[in-house]
Amino acid sequence: MRHDLRPNEVAKLLRVSPITVRDWVNKGILKARTTPGGHRRFSLKEIKKFAHSRGIKLENDSKASSSILVVDDNIQITQFLEEFILLYDAEAEIVVAHDGFAAGVKLEGYKPDFVLLDLMMPRLNGFEVCKYIKTELIKYDICVITMTGYFSQENIDKAFAAGANYCIRKPFDEAQLLKLLNMSESIRETEL
Repeated sequence: MRHDLRPNEVAKLLRVSPITVRDWVNKGILKARTTPGGHRRFSLKEIKKFAHSRGIKLENDSKASSSILVVDDNIQITQFLEEFILLYDAEAEIVVAHDGFAAGVKLEGYKPDFVLLDLMMPRLNGFEVCKYIKTELIKYDICVITMTGYFSQENIDKAFAAGANYCIRKPFDEAQLLKLLNMSESIRETEL
C-alpha cells in the first residue's frame, strides 16, 4: 500500500464515509497535507496513529496488521500473549524476546508498531529498554506498552518517565490490551 493516501482510501481504511474524513480534517482532528493542485493527501503513519488513538481497527489489508515485539522473561506469558494476539489478528507479526538485551538486539533490525514490555526483568529491566526505544528509536514512533505484576504508583511513574505510552497490570485486562493494540471492535463514527 502507498504511504500517501487519497481521502477515499482513508475513508475505506477507517471504515467511514469520505464526508466524515473531510469533516475530521476541517475540525483539525485528522492531519492532511494539501498538494499544489489543492488535493488532500494523508500519511499512512498518521492514519494508523489516528486510528489507534480512537480505537478504530483499520480495514484489513496487508499493512493494517500490527507488528509486535513481546518482551518478558516469563516464557508462559510470552506464549499466552502470542496466542492471544493471533486470535484477534491472525496476520499480526509477533517477535518474542525473553530479556532486555535480546529485545535490544531484535530492535536493531526490527521496528515494530508496538512493544509489550515487562518492567521487572533481570539484568536489563523494562525501564531501561523503554528509555532506549524512546530516545534512540524515536523516529520510528513505536508504541510502548509496559506490563507489570508490581503495579505501584512508583512503577507507573517510572514507566512514564522512561517514555512508556501505557502501563498495564498483570494479569491482563484482555479488553484493555486489545484496545491498546488497536484490535478491539471498531467504534461507531458517532462516538468520535
